[in-house]
Amino acid sequence: PAGAPRPGEIQAWRIGQHLARSFRSQESLDGQALPDKRLAEFAGTRAGTISKKGVRSTGISFAFDRNSGHSRISLKSKWKTGRRFELARLIGDRVFGNQIAGCVEPLYPATRTYSYRQKVQRAFAAELLSPFEAVNDMLDGDYSEEKQNEVAEHFTVSPLTIRTQLVNHRRIGREDAPDVVDHGPAAAFG
Repeated sequence: PAGAPRPGEIQAWRIGQHLARSFRSQESLDGQALPDKRLAEFAGTRAGTISKKGVRSTGISFAFDRNSGHSRISLKSKWKTGRRFELARLIGDRVFGNQIAGCVEPLYPATRTYSYRQKVQRAFAAELLSPFEAVNDMLDGDYSEEKQNEVAEHFTVSPLTIRTQLVNHRRIGREDAPDVVDHGPAAAFG
């Protein structure tokens, strides 16, 4: 999008967050939770892709666009929140590749490597699924684990996603979130 930061000029997580906020604005999502059906539509698949149990990739999550009308999506996580996050990462990778990096690729992987691309994906997914302003408003200054879990359930994300956002927006310290891995700003979304 016009005015979007370019890779290398800004931290990866900031690009992911910017892209997700622009995407949410474009789709008139405000601070609402994103239902499975709508998330799946954004990815060009059915909501059943998120809820399928037992059907999953053994390697990595990916989207493979064979042509403009046909795509294959494979998700690795066995948990609904993980599958939603992986699907949001794949949407973010497409947005990043198509709108920012200026490249269109047939394969969009969601890997565990700590690359610039992966950081963009994770920040995009966290902001798309649980927009920080809405998270912060719901918490209303109560950063207890119980309240974080309640907010995570509302947005259908893992509690780690909420904790990582709180750490990265400096609402809690890393010492209060030992499961948030420090691989640079906002790298640990998941």
